[in-house]
Amino acid sequence: MRQISYLVVAQLLSFSVVTMMVVASSLVGLALSPLPELATLPLSLQVAAFAAALIPATRFMQRFGRRRVMLVMNMAASLSLVLCIVAVLSQSFILFCLGSGLLGGSLAYIQQLRFVAIEAVTDPQQSVALSWIMMAGIGAAFLGPELTTLGQLITQTNWIGSYSLGVVCLVLTFLLLHRYLPTTVPCSSDSKEAAKSKVRPALIVVLCAGALGGALMTLIMTATPITMHHHNGFDLESTTRVIQWHIVAMFAPSLLTSRLLKIISIRQMMGLGALIIAVCAYIGFYAADYSQFVLSLVLLGVGWNFLFMGSTLLLPTLSPGNEKLRFQGYLDGSAATLQAIGTLTAGALLHFAGWTSILAFSGLVAIGVALSLTIKRFH
Repeated sequence: MRQISYLVVAQLLSFSVVTMMVVASSLVGLALSPLPELATLPLSLQVAAFAAALIPATRFMQRFGRRRVMLVMNMAASLSLVLCIVAVLSQSFILFCLGSGLLGGSLAYIQQLRFVAIEAVTDPQQSVALSWIMMAGIGAAFLGPELTTLGQLITQTNWIGSYSLGVVCLVLTFLLLHRYLPTTVPCSSDSKEAAKSKVRPALIVVLCAGALGGALMTLIMTATPITMHHHNGFDLESTTRVIQWHIVAMFAPSLLTSRLLKIISIRQMMGLGALIIAVCAYIGFYAADYSQFVLSLVLLGVGWNFLFMGSTLLLPTLSPGNEKLRFQGYLDGSAATLQAIGTLTAGALLHFAGWTSILAFSGLVAIGVALSLTIKRFH
């Protein structure tokens, strides 16, 4: 488990760069953009590139080995931050967009660290290893913004110090991965062999459950601030605290997952997660005060956690032959794509369909996911 602790630190450092860029990209984009409406373009490119790179990254890992590809992508992410620094110094919006897009695609390797962690230990310890990796997300949620603030104190030019600290984080991540990332043998399976691999129905169910869990979480989370602040009249502080509690709830249950799995199976935990999201939608449907919104969003985070961790643990056991990396890429790629769609469409759905329609749809989908996980022929 000592090796896992170093991987957790690597996850913490690399994911902190992601949380830092969420804050920095829009603000730098606003400062460099020729038009105010283009301010979020760098962040949008970063998110889109991240989602688009997930499946190709796992294909390369399958062909050349996970260790080699992850180290190369880490170096590319460091160079992308350097490009962002150059863009800020030269006041080039186009160059900053390019750097942000390259950074998003390069950071796709982060998603594979959780699979590395569970594959590095024996079966009884896999849920514990995954819990540790997930807890790094909470640390990154606090460390990323702190890097942004600290960076402003280092240099007189805005954001140069923050991006420089991001480079330091990625260099430290590279050193940790180079030292502690297990060496994997490239898979020799080609497309013909992959086509002949027997895909079990249970694998498709787990893939869909994991991806839909992320999509529903993103859709409701994105629509919540607009509903609370603009439609229901809550102040900005109350709205922000609801989202903060939601983020904590997304990762905090990871501490108890290993104990929970001693009582119920992984599939039952996923079904429970889907039902919790349905309950979240029901409470949100009638939410009128602050405590109801908090409860609804906390349940949303817990439900997503159960579905995310369950799909991560089950996927390697259900994937055929040497196709684990390929289906891990499918899980992350489909989840990221659906989350991006949820983020982009949440505003339009909220405007044209309304908050209650979004929750009704989400609740029905969550119940459908829960039912699919109980059907025996899909086990």
